This record gives sequence, structure tokens and C-alpha cells, in this order.
Amino acid sequence: MSFGATHAHASPLILAARCWLLHVCAETRQAPFKLAAACGPISPCCRISHAASSSLYFSGQTPIRTYVPTSNVDLAPRFLVHRGVESMKDLRTHLFLAVLVLASTPVSGVLPKPQQQTDSGDVFSLGEEFQFLAVGVHSTPMLQNAFDRYRAIIFQRRKPDGAAPALSTITGCDVNVTSDVQVKTLTTDESYELHVRAPRVFVRAATVFGALYALETFSQLVRSDLSIDGTVITDKPRFAYRGTMIDTSRHFYPVTSIKMHIDAMAYAKMNVLHWHIVDEISFPYESVVLPQMSLDGAFSPKHVYSIAAIREIVEYAMLRGVRVIPEFDTPGHVSRGWGSLGVLTQCYDVKTGAPTNFGALNPTLNQTYAVLSTLLAEVRDVFAPEAYIHVGGDEVPKECWQSNPQIASWLHEHPSVKDFAGLETYFEQRLLALLKAQGSSYIVWQEIFDNGVEILPDTVIEVWKGSPGLSVITSHGL
Repeated sequence: MSFGATHAHASPLILAARCWLLHVCAETRQAPFKLAAACGPISPCCRISHAASSSLYFSGQTPIRTYVPTSNVDLAPRFLVHRGVESMKDLRTHLFLAVLVLASTPVSGVLPKPQQQTDSGDVFSLGEEFQFLAVGVHSTPMLQNAFDRYRAIIFQRRKPDGAAPALSTITGCDVNVTSDVQVKTLTTDESYELHVRAPRVFVRAATVFGALYALETFSQLVRSDLSIDGTVITDKPRFAYRGTMIDTSRHFYPVTSIKMHIDAMAYAKMNVLHWHIVDEISFPYESVVLPQMSLDGAFSPKHVYSIAAIREIVEYAMLRGVRVIPEFDTPGHVSRGWGSLGVLTQCYDVKTGAPTNFGALNPTLNQTYAVLSTLLAEVRDVFAPEAYIHVGGDEVPKECWQSNPQIASWLHEHPSVKDFAGLETYFEQRLLALLKAQGSSYIVWQEIFDNGVEILPDTVIEVWKGSPGLSVITSHGL
């Protein structure tokens, strides 16, 4: 299986604008899309991921370690300033992108555009007594949480005096979920039907996740005066994987900012947060089983994510229909946090033979796999119920392996591993087998395929480069 990043029918400029606008503030939330400057995190490499499409990157500002939302500026509608908006020129640029997004939004005000929508021509008004109600047998805490959240979102808008009278009043919304599925996967049914009519709106969905999207659509249709047009919508996502990526190794985001990002994803009906939580720059994951990693690797003791904080984020995301897939890149992109574990490759000067710095993980040491087994077993538990772990595999520099005499000796003793590409295959096969034994599923970057690494057939490959492309990868059964 493979996936990459962009939308099949939108231009790169529109997609870049949508990527930026994804980071919105709940307090300025307005349909059809929440026109606000970003108050959540925006990565310098903001990836929008959709199944069966190609790569898109939206370049951000110079990396900074910590981002905390700043105070609001008195503009109408109210904007919040983020680190990329440092002047009115910057603000005008972002507003221009916002206008492009709004211009691409369907007249109905629903984002994304539903598969089918038929308007009745009627206009209704939501009464103050309006309540959501679960009908049928599958009422869950997740659904009740969504009811409370969306009622607050809708009724945060005050009905102005002298509002035009509607034809009739809507007193509530009945939601019928026909299955008890509580964990989202790539194959989860996210479809729904929404019937906006008086006296009660009706929603039917196969799963609670489809119901969440129906409630989001309904909230987008309600105007600021609590009026709404009668309509019937039948909808389901075109892509099963609709994701964004954040990198908290290069840019540490407070938990509140990550929650804002997840809120914005829910508003746009995106469903996967790819959390690139650690890298060679810093190691903010605060492991219980390997505590020295964050002690050595975090920017400071304050720049860490405890297991309790991560579970809080995972729960917050799940309630909004968002999966959280962590990335722990290996064998490259490792430095901070790994040094005390005895698993990094010692590099040598090829002319003098003197030791220099440290490189990628050493694939020839059993200690490497013992550390990975301990760490990744904990990660699986912390990010549960998500089954997938992204283990990277991109941009592995082999020069350090080539300079190391211990690795050269190991290769001589293992003639079946013919070269350093074979050594990478050896590492990936042991790593993926380890994950499989732990019950985890696995994602790797495209380079694993590009380098000819022999991997398990159930490996998911994330495509981020233009060549060889999705068609070549999928033709190999991946």
C-alpha cells in the first residue's frame, strides 16, 4: 500500500492556501471555512496527504523551537497572529490565499463539497431548545461528546434582534448510528446522510465517525442568525487517508496548539495526524522505559511530551475522528537522545582513521534492536488504539557505515549481506519483523523502495518524492 500528498483536482496554490488555513481558531470559527490567521502550529513542511495522489509541500518560516499562540489583534473578523505574520504585507499575502480558498468553496458552504446535495428551497430557524439526540441502539460517549461540542459551536453565535422570520423552527437533530465501531482504520465507513427539515433534522451514519462529519456539515450550514436552508446531503470521503503532518522535533508545539490543529482538521474533515514527534534535532518524547532519551535529547526539560500528555492528545483526536500516527525515524535522522544507548555508528575519517562524529543506527549490533524493541513497544501502547507506527527509513547516509571498521568486519563475517544497500535491507527486515511480532503495523518513507530494500508485502510506503511515483510502487504489490 502507498500514499502521498495532494488533492487530485485542486491547484497547488489552492492547496497551499488550504494547508495554511487549516490552522484556525475555534473562537473565530465561521462557515464555510474559518477565515482566520493561523493560531495553531504550521510546520515549515506542511504536508497534505491523500491516498493515490502526488506530493505537495508548503514552505513555512525559519524553524523555531517553541511556538506559543500570541494575543489577538483587533481586526474584523478577529485574527490571531502566528510567527509567519510579522507585517501587514505578510497578512495581506495570507488573506489573498484565504480568498482563493473561499473562492474554491462550494456555494452551499460545506467543505469539502458533498458527494450529493439537494436543496428544498425552505428556510428554517434553530430554536433555543435545540438538542441533539441519539436514536437507535448505538449511543456512545464519543457521540455524546460531539453533541455537546457542536451545540456549543452553533449557539456561540447570538441570534440578532429583528431576525427575519423563518418558515418554521427546528427543535433538534436525531442521529442514528447503525454500528458500534469505535476505532477508526483505513477501511472505516465514514459516510452519512443529512436531512435538514423541520421540526427535526435527521442524520443516518454507519459509524460514529460518519456521524461526526454529518454534525460538522450541519454546523457549517447554520448561519450566524441561526437560520438554515432545507437540504438533503449524502456524502462520503473520496480518500480514506486525509492527513496533515506536524514536526515537533524541529518545532516544539504546546499541547494546546496541537489540540487547535486537531480542531482545524476536524473542521475540514481530515482524519489522520502524522505526528513526526522526534528527529535528530530533538527528542521530546518522554519515555518511561528509556527516560535518558528525552533527558539527553529534548531542547529543555520543559520541551517534552509526557505519556499522559500524549494520551490526552490521542483521546482528544479520537473524539474528533482523527487518528494519530507517530513517526520515530530510523535508522537515519537520529542523534539527540540516542547517544547514551550505545546504538549509534561511530564515524571515522577515511584518511586518518581517527573517530569523528556519530551517524545512523548501527544495524549490526543486537543492542540496536533491543533498544528499538523496548521503545516501540511502549510507543504502541501510548498511541493505542492506533496500530500503525511510522519508522522512517529516509535519507540514510551510508558514508559513516562505510568508514566504520567494526561494520566492515561484520560484513566480512556475513557474506549474504553483500553491500551497504544489503545492510539497509537487513536492518529494515529485522525492524519490521520486530514490529510485526509486537502486533504493530508499519509505514516507511519512499526511499526504502527507491533503494531496492526488500520489505514485507504489508508495508505501507509513504511517497513524498516525484520519482518513481505511485504507479511504480503499487505495481510491485505494495
